[in-house]
Amino acid sequence: MTAEHRQDLPDASENALSLRHLSRVASLAEFHNVAEVADQLSCSAAAVTKSIKAIERVLGTSLFERTGGDYRTTRAGGILSRRTRIALRVYRDIDRTLRDPVRLPLRPISNKRGTAFLAAFAHRNLDQAARELRVTISAVYGAVSALEKYFSRDLFERSRHGELVPTPFAHELAKALKLVRAEVRFAIEEIASLQFGPRGKVRIGVLPRAREYLLPHAINKLISDHPTINVRVLDAPGPNLLRAALCGDLDFVVGPFKPKSQESGLSMAPLVVDHFIAIARKTHPLAKTVRPNLADAVAGYGWVVGVPRSMGRKIFRDILAERGLDEPQQLVESNSFSLIRGLLLEEDWIALSTVAEFYNAPEFGQLTTLDLHLSLGSQADADLPISVLWRADTTLPPAAQIALDYVHASAAEIRADLEHARSRMFTRLEIVNQGASNS
Repeated sequence: MTAEHRQDLPDASENALSLRHLSRVASLAEFHNVAEVADQLSCSAAAVTKSIKAIERVLGTSLFERTGGDYRTTRAGGILSRRTRIALRVYRDIDRTLRDPVRLPLRPISNKRGTAFLAAFAHRNLDQAARELRVTISAVYGAVSALEKYFSRDLFERSRHGELVPTPFAHELAKALKLVRAEVRFAIEEIASLQFGPRGKVRIGVLPRAREYLLPHAINKLISDHPTINVRVLDAPGPNLLRAALCGDLDFVVGPFKPKSQESGLSMAPLVVDHFIAIARKTHPLAKTVRPNLADAVAGYGWVVGVPRSMGRKIFRDILAERGLDEPQQLVESNSFSLIRGLLLEEDWIALSTVAEFYNAPEFGQLTTLDLHLSLGSQADADLPISVLWRADTTLPPAAQIALDYVHASAAEIRADLEHARSRMFTRLEIVNQGASNS
């Protein structure tokens, strides 16, 4: 691999890395003979060797060792053929959505058409898709129309406002193409790591309650030890992140998930268990009250809680329901701890927070915990499990796997810190309560 490729890894959408070319690599890795591959794929022997040379030129490495007419994969060729087989399996699953039983097997579509379709799918607008790709609108329209003709399926409908509305088949096709490109990207990064060590861009999804402490801690250590690894973090609603992980847009997702909440196709591993607490500014009236009552706190003060459908909001509702309490009349819904801190420091709000958030807050000295016993069921404090989820049908490339290992290592360090912080919190509350009782 040349110095140029050391800096910029090839794009998975490059024409030489099209699935048509890659399928010839996978077949040659299986049959070891160009003529046999040409016969299997109904193409010429020259087309097979041309595909191999084009991919080797882009990757800057040999894929096969040639002995006469026998082709055997190098380590790079083995990686690429293995990843290609996964990609082909994903692509062929599109057949299941086609109802025509006599349809010929699908042939891989070109990267050019796939790129145009994915841009139109993302933007829901041909003009914006064309601007992103720096091509004409007619070029995008022509590519999408060609795919519709090829599949004998509509990919988009027009809304009353002119927006492109993807059909159910378009969603299936977009997911398949994204998964194909993810596997090609994984192969590129894995091959590059053979010569230059782990490199590439790790794509991580993160939810509130993990973005404030766990993930920053892991990323700092990762980049310090592996400066050739880049990280892209996406902060979005949970359902969006899970969909992105399932289609290969993200390598893994870190956040609060219940043990059985993952979607089919994703694996899950627990990281840490945080605990919910109530916090307020130190001058809050309940801060000096001996064992304040949750019912009085809910009835008498405004609360800052998570957004609807978030795990924090659901747990808060469960805590109130267990005690027969209604939600506070004054509510601010937000997952931004920066906003929460700003509200608490100016007025007598009470916020639903966690041990980790509170003890990592810059304004720690100006805020305090309230002894409101946010227990749930048999839990002394309502638990908030933080987990990591990733695709179950593949293996992560080296850079992403290393990043995941750092997340697990950081979680192991944080577990002890959380228990220590929780112990300090209870000790402080006991001292406050004893002092208030004596006075």
